[in-house]
Amino acid sequence: MQENMKMKRNFLIFLILVIVGLSITKIAVTNKITTNGVALQSIQAQIANLDTQNYIIMQQYLAEASLTSLDAKAVKEGFKPNSTDYFVTINQSIASNQ
Repeated sequence: MQENMKMKRNFLIFLILVIVGLSITKIAVTNKITTNGVALQSIQAQIANLDTQNYIIMQQYLAEASLTSLDAKAVKEGFKPNSTDYFVTINQSIASNQ
């Protein structure tokens, strides 16, 4: 009878240790997930910021590379529009059957 009580007590102690161990594991995993969530939010905020900067730079590049902008810069530098048109006439057909 006393051996049966000892066995039940050992089993109860084992169950308590398992429950405490699993609780500690759950807390550690939850803490790790929360930390990863905060890091993920930070990374997503950085990505959004970089996307915004990329869009602004793209718009500035497209504005600077536009023909209107280039023409205005050329006039400002002293270039003048060409007033003479040049034409090249060819008597031979470009694609001839041989």
